[in-house]
Amino acid sequence: MREYTPNGTLQELLHRAESRFGTEFEPVTIGARKLDILQIRDMPGYLEKLTAGCGQGQTVELPFWAKIWQASVLLGHFLHTIPGTPHTTALEIGAGIGLCGLVTAARGIDTTITDIDEDALLFTRINILQNGLQESARVACLDFTAPWTDAKFDYVIGSEVLYQEENYESLVELFRHAVKPGGEVILARDFRRKSTKFFEMAPKYFHIMEKTIGFKESGEGKDGEKFLCTITRMKLK
Repeated sequence: MREYTPNGTLQELLHRAESRFGTEFEPVTIGARKLDILQIRDMPGYLEKLTAGCGQGQTVELPFWAKIWQASVLLGHFLHTIPGTPHTTALEIGAGIGLCGLVTAARGIDTTITDIDEDALLFTRINILQNGLQESARVACLDFTAPWTDAKFDYVIGSEVLYQEENYESLVELFRHAVKPGGEVILARDFRRKSTKFFEMAPKYFHIMEKTIGFKESGEGKDGEKFLCTITRMKLK
């Protein structure tokens, strides 16, 4: 894990993001706290620009990190209720724009927000500064498939990190070594994502509890569509 500390003020970092992506802040309310989350202003237009510049046989790396995932919003609401003090520590992995880590930092929990994508780290750093959370949150580059050699945390959190089966063994190892004894791993995923092989591996080392929560989306074209999310809580045996 390598700390990410880009040079520049909030305005300078915003200018860097704006010049590459075209950005705007979107308000997200978790509990009683409103967070400003940096987004790509015109995602369809940005994707069209990406694909237009892609030659035959080339692949396009889509900015999945930039999306506010529904599971992240629900995990944020769940994290708003967990015990924590300024001496409590949290690690978010595969954070994208860092919504869940921002929630724990806003509660005063000492939070390290990580991703492997440099653009995601830039957006997260901007979000930390925009929301005045620099005293309780920091950003670091982390490949969660690499061997863990860093500190242990009271909470290790992640939203939609169980989407690639080839990473399951690495994730189990990371969770084993990154969470303190008595600490907890808290994950969120789309209810339809069963991640069966992960849950065949993890019980060797963890006691696991799960619950399903959800909400109905409203707005243009939504028609009260319901989204269900599974929250997984894991404690070392």
